[in-house]
Amino acid sequence: MDLRVRGQGFLIFGGTAGIGLAAARALAEDGASLFLVGRDPAKAEAAAALLAKTGSEVHVACTDLDRPGETERLALQAAAALGGLRGMAITTGLAPRGQRDLESASEADWEATFRDVVLTTAMACRAVVPILVKSGGGAIVTTAAYSIRAPNPGQIAFLLSARASYVSGALVNVDGGTDF
Repeated sequence: MDLRVRGQGFLIFGGTAGIGLAAARALAEDGASLFLVGRDPAKAEAAAALLAKTGSEVHVACTDLDRPGETERLALQAAAALGGLRGMAITTGLAPRGQRDLESASEADWEATFRDVVLTTAMACRAVVPILVKSGGGAIVTTAAYSIRAPNPGQIAFLLSARASYVSGALVNVDGGTDF
C-alpha cells in the first residue's frame, strides 16, 4: 500500500495499543516517521520495538493527556523530533474510571471519562493545528472504539461520553493537507 507518507511526521495519541497502534503500523510500513503517545511504558516499549522493524523513525512518550498542557507539550516535542508534522491521530482512550457500570459510576467518574474521551481530543486538535499549518498543512484523524456499536454494560460512562467523539470521528484536512 502506498499512503504517500514516506519521510513525513505523524503524531499518534493512543498509538501504543489498539486502533492507534494499527494506524501507526500502517504508517510505519509506508515509511512515515512517528511519535507515539500512550499511558503504559511497557506497551510503549513494545510498540517502538515492533515498529522499529519497519525501518521507520519511531519516538514514544508516556503520559496521561488529562494533565494540563500535556497535549501542547507533546505536540511541540513531536514536531521538534520529526522536523514538523504532516498529521495527527487521536484514538479515544479509556482510563480505569471509564470502566464502571451505570450504578457504580460516580459523578466524578463521569466527569473524568468525559475529559478523557472528549476534551483531550479537542485539546490535541487545538495543539496540533498551528503546527500543521506551519508545516504546510496536514490531516487530523479522530476515532472512537468499536464498543460504541457493540456496548459493554460495564463501560456505560465511556459509551455515553464516546458518542461525542464517535459523531466527530473524521479526517480533517488542515490548510491544504491531503487525504490519505
